[in-house]
Amino acid sequence: ITKEEFESSLDVWFNNVKEERAEYVKIAAPKEQELAFLSAIYLTLFTANQQTDESNYDIEHLATQKLMKTHLTRFEGQLRLPISSIGNLCLLPEYANRSKRDKTLYEDDEYLRKLDMTIEEIEERYSFTTKTDLDWIHDMNSTMDEFKDNYMCFIENHFNRMKHILLDNYNNI
Repeated sequence: ITKEEFESSLDVWFNNVKEERAEYVKIAAPKEQELAFLSAIYLTLFTANQQTDESNYDIEHLATQKLMKTHLTRFEGQLRLPISSIGNLCLLPEYANRSKRDKTLYEDDEYLRKLDMTIEEIEERYSFTTKTDLDWIHDMNSTMDEFKDNYMCFIENHFNRMKHILLDNYNNI
């Protein structure tokens, strides 16, 4: 298939997931499509050594499940969102006994210290985000519509960044 057809298919898939997943209490585990998408993105970003060594990686919700559930509880179940959307996921190097819970990767200093990485390295190689991308998540005064708009904008922007990485490497997958 052509690169343009591939991009169109990715957009259709992403938009379908956005419309179909209405999560509130129970968050779906990443499905085969999300795993394939993440594998294809990181294929060209990891060295051959990183792909074959004993390193493990966690699939991480950038807008954490706990923070999202806290917000959705504020709206008493009236709002459901695609929390497990690919636009909210990334791979991060595994850290055993990780206790990030409701912290975003920008707030988990212990994780960064244990990895001996800077946040800039995480942003460039793993998350494809900046701290300001997640500023909205701590606004406990946002209305339901504002919160939904902020989240949907976040996952769309993040998905587009990942999609462009994938399309830049289209000939390698």
